[in-house]
Amino acid sequence: MISSFLIYFLKIMLWGIVARALSSWIPDAGKYTAVQILFKLTDPLIKPIQKVLPTPGMIDFSPLVSIILIQIMIGIIQ
Repeated sequence: MISSFLIYFLKIMLWGIVARALSSWIPDAGKYTAVQILFKLTDPLIKPIQKVLPTPGMIDFSPLVSIILIQIMIGIIQ
């Protein structure tokens, strides 16, 4: 019961991170309320990784790393 809820929550967060990464391609996306909420929901996962991971140029790999970590957690729980 708890494991299925946790897996469901992690999958929602995974898709939230994908949506966050895609929203970075939209000019002025930060002014939309939905994107602001998306950033507030995914920041607890993304920000610690951004602090540790260096950013080469303009590419941010923290969403990719967080997606990989979520997939690992889902695999462990299942």
